[in-house]
Amino acid sequence: MATRAFWLLIGVSTVRGWHAANVPRPAAALPLGALRARPAAVSLPSASASSPSAPRTLSDCERAFLRLYPKPVYPPYSGIVDELFSSLVLTLADSRFQYSRLFALGMYTILSQALAKPPSIERGVENRPTNEELAAAVCAALGLDWTTIERDGRAMLDWASGLSEAELFAIARGTGAAATAEVGAAAADSAPASAVQAEAEPRTAGGGGAGPFGAMRSLFARGTPGTADGAGAGGRASSGVGSAAREGAEELRALALNKYAFYHLSIGIALHALVMHCTVQSKPRRVALAELSTALGLKEAKVLREHDWWLGALERVHDSEERRLDDEVRTLQQVATKLQVEAAEARRLADEADGIASPPPPAEVAMAADPVEGGARADAGAAPEQPTPPAE
Repeated sequence: MATRAFWLLIGVSTVRGWHAANVPRPAAALPLGALRARPAAVSLPSASASSPSAPRTLSDCERAFLRLYPKPVYPPYSGIVDELFSSLVLTLADSRFQYSRLFALGMYTILSQALAKPPSIERGVENRPTNEELAAAVCAALGLDWTTIERDGRAMLDWASGLSEAELFAIARGTGAAATAEVGAAAADSAPASAVQAEAEPRTAGGGGAGPFGAMRSLFARGTPGTADGAGAGGRASSGVGSAAREGAEELRALALNKYAFYHLSIGIALHALVMHCTVQSKPRRVALAELSTALGLKEAKVLREHDWWLGALERVHDSEERRLDDEVRTLQQVATKLQVEAAEARRLADEADGIASPPPPAEVAMAADPVEGGARADAGAAPEQPTPPAE
């Protein structure tokens, strides 16, 4: 009896367990914040109005590039394009990324120098125009606008070309009120008087206010480049080249103050371009770049790594272009030699044709056939010589 009761209890417990497993449990109490709807995927701040869907994976970026640029890529450029895609796809998808003129400067430097049109005999290696079609395809595949990149990159180069190394390092090292004073001094040197006066006026609510970080707050109150109204998430609208001095100093200080110090490939190339375009260069490029990265609070090893990659990429492109020019010159020399041989053969055939058309006189023909017999016949046909009279 006890055994039967024991097995009956085991059976009832098993049935109740199966039943409890199939019956849905009531929802547990959740915090108020957890009941809110999940936010949508964050859009890329760099995506312009013309290309709202930026690639999320490397394969998406490569497929978009092949669709936009179906032509074969010049072999030395393929490695640079692959490096750009593999580095910037993850960078642009990161929520910490914010568009800046420094980012535009790095992209513009890579696309205008390393991805220029292949050299030729006419334009040589140095004077090569930018491959606009390839640059636009690379930017569009990344969800960027080449026109905006080119404009902002040129503006930053114009700003850097008017600075010395000491001035550039002073802007990078400045903190607090000193940084704001340097920004104002840079604007006063190259911006119009009306722009300086507008900058000196008290800002309205939401415009940043006074203080050392007022310029920084106003910097991020602008919109994303490429949009019609200049309002966008995480970016800033790009003004003309006239405000390049003010915005260049602001962005360099914002990078130093860790406002958008999400380091990536384009920032390293941009710092390299800034150092290369200073008017007064008193230090080796690598030493100056290391000092600038230290002043900005960046890791020197990372910046120098991008610097070394960039110089190596340029050297490989330059060597390939030199070999291409050498092959082109060698081909032209072979063609010229072939044309000279053909011209000599044509002259020989022309001389032979002239000889057949106008044969020489018979005497010359006989002399050519048998010089002895021809000479005897010529002597026989000549008049006999008169004897010389004796002398008296």
